Amino acid sequence: MTWILIGITLAGLVAVLAAERTGRQGPQWVAKPLASAGFVAFALIATTRVADDPILAGYAGWIVAGTVLSWAGDLLLIPKKTSRAFLLGLVSFLLAHVAYAGAFLTLGVPDARAWWIVLPLAVVAAVVLGWLWPRLDRRFRIAVPTYMAVISTMLAGAVAASPRPGGWMIGAGAGLFYLSDLFVARNRFVSPGFVNRAVGLPLYYAGQWLLVLSILTVAGRALA
Repeated sequence: MTWILIGITLAGLVAVLAAERTGRQGPQWVAKPLASAGFVAFALIATTRVADDPILAGYAGWIVAGTVLSWAGDLLLIPKKTSRAFLLGLVSFLLAHVAYAGAFLTLGVPDARAWWIVLPLAVVAAVVLGWLWPRLDRRFRIAVPTYMAVISTMLAGAVAASPRPGGWMIGAGAGLFYLSDLFVARNRFVSPGFVNRAVGLPLYYAGQWLLVLSILTVAGRALA
């Protein structure tokens, strides 16, 4: 079942990239939600396999919430000519990152020294905001810094939660999701172009899949 769902995501991703390359928006209304449905479905299935453990069940529940919010954000980012849809998509993904941060906090921090990541992430956030700020109009000068703070917090929580058996997928998945967001920002505010999608979308789907797979790897359960 795992490989079938991964295959659905890959097929949807290829279709989305083909549509982006040719400038066709129509096929994306089918391909993009289909691609994301793969990792949402896996998260739901994985949740049933850890239901006997309250902590892991809580972790899985937060991950499911994050995937559903991401699925909604994917739909909202399909329109290219409306700032309102983009802003709503930003809010949806912000809430997805909050859900993922909630998941990582549910697991707890096995080693407090893992919080070393906070300082470099703060530096990266400052650099990224300095890069974007001159290009942001009034509508985004609150939304984008808020979003940057949330995704930085999410990634810090992921790194802090990672030093445990099977936990490498948490840090890796959150890191790829974080990087994919930078390509979304570059495409929207700096330099629109297919290269942002060609790099950002594979990073995004790989990150989401690592996060949902972590439900089972952290639990020490075999992937099926």
